Amino acid sequence: MMDPVRVLLFLVVTVLTGLLVGVGVQSFLILRDLRRTMAKFNKILDDVSVVSSSIARPVSGLAHLIDGLKNIKDIVDGMLEKKEKTVEVETFDTPLPRLSIEESFSTPLESSSSISALQERGRRFFHRDGKPLTS
Repeated sequence: MMDPVRVLLFLVVTVLTGLLVGVGVQSFLILRDLRRTMAKFNKILDDVSVVSSSIARPVSGLAHLIDGLKNIKDIVDGMLEKKEKTVEVETFDTPLPRLSIEESFSTPLESSSSISALQERGRRFFHRDGKPLTS
């Protein structure tokens, strides 16, 4: 007859082997289900991209149509305003002084003050309270 320790050891090894086989089979089934789920999820994402692109095309077309209609309206309004508007031309009563060639190169023009004014306006645009704007 067999020793009771050997019988107990054989029984424990048999039960543990059965448990490990069961865990292995269950893990295999879980991984297979996970693969199927990922495949279905991938198909869903593909369908969503197709649906979103099929929705985006008409919406962008509608936006372009609205932009075109606004541009046509602006053109028509501009044409109507042009007909209604009269052009006012500013004339100077005093003739411009004639300078000789030497004087024209040696004396600065009066437009330099307007250039200075434009430069000053630009400096003020890019400054806040006299301080340069920084990022």
